[in-house]
Amino acid sequence: MTLRFVAHDDVVFRRAPLVTVLCQVQFEPVLSLLSDVGIAGFQDRLRDDYPFLRPEIGTQVAIEQSPRPRMGVRTSPPIWRMQDESETWHWRVSVAVNFLAIETPRYTEFGEFIRRLTDILDVLDRTIHPGDATRIGLRKINVLRHPEVHESSDWTRFLRREFVSLVGSELPGTVTQSLADVRISDPPNELMIRHGIVPGAVLSQAMAGVLAPPNGQEDPMDWSREVAPSEDGPVPYLLDLDYRTPVPYPLSQPDAIAELLQDFSNGITSFFHWATNDDYRRWLEPVPRAEVTERERS
Repeated sequence: MTLRFVAHDDVVFRRAPLVTVLCQVQFEPVLSLLSDVGIAGFQDRLRDDYPFLRPEIGTQVAIEQSPRPRMGVRTSPPIWRMQDESETWHWRVSVAVNFLAIETPRYTEFGEFIRRLTDILDVLDRTIHPGDATRIGLRKINVLRHPEVHESSDWTRFLRREFVSLVGSELPGTVTQSLADVRISDPPNELMIRHGIVPGAVLSQAMAGVLAPPNGQEDPMDWSREVAPSEDGPVPYLLDLDYRTPVPYPLSQPDAIAELLQDFSNGITSFFHWATNDDYRRWLEPVPRAEVTERERS
C-alpha cells in the first residue's frame, strides 16, 4: 500500500491538467538492443498497435583534458521509439539498452494504460529476455493553469498554502521562477515531487529533464509537444509526480507489476487532491468516473 494523503472521490476532470503519463521499467543492459537486428522481433510483435518506428541516436560533444585538451563526439545508445501515429501520436513505446517505457499525453481509464503495458512487457520477456526489472517508475506530469492566476501569489487561492510556500508569499518583486524538489520516503519506494513556477520556454526545458530527470537516467520522453504556455498567458504551475521502486520484479510476472503501478497511481492521485483545493478542482469540472465509463460502454 502506497502513501495516502487525503480521501477523495473517484472522478475524471474535463479540464484535466495532465500532459503526460509515463511508466519506465529499467533492467540490466541488453547489448543486442544496440542494433536494429536486436529489436526486430520485439518491433514485429508490436507493429499492429505501434506501426511507426522512430529510432533516435543522440550525440554529445566531449572535451578531454589529459594529456592535452581535445574535442570529440560521443554517440549515445539508440532509443527505439514505436508509436501509434506518424506525427501526433497518442501512445508511444520506447525501448533502449537498459529500459522500456510507455507514455501517453492523456487517458480516461488507467486500466487501459496498465493493459497496454502488460502486453508490451509480455512481448519484451518473450523476445528479448531481459530478466528482472531493476527499477520501476510511474510518472504523471501536470501543468496547472487557471484564468484568474496572473502572478505567482495567486496560486494560494487554489493550492494548499504550505505547499506553495515562498511562491505564494507577498514579496516586493515578482517570482518568475521557482522549482522545488521534494522526496518522500515510502520504504522501499519513493515519491518524488517537482513543482513550482516555470514559465515559458523554461517550462519546456524543465520538463525535458534538463533540471535533474526524476528517474536518474536519460529521460525517454520527447517534450517537442506544445506544453509550454505563451509568455503573456496565465502563470502555469508545474506539478511533476514520480513514484518509483528499486525492488526487483520478474518481467515474466506482469500482473505483479500491474498491481504495483495501480497502487502508485492511487498514491499520485491522492497527492494531487491534497495539493489542490476544492475551488480549483471544481474549475477542472470533475465527473464521476462511473458515469464516464458507462457512457463509453453505451
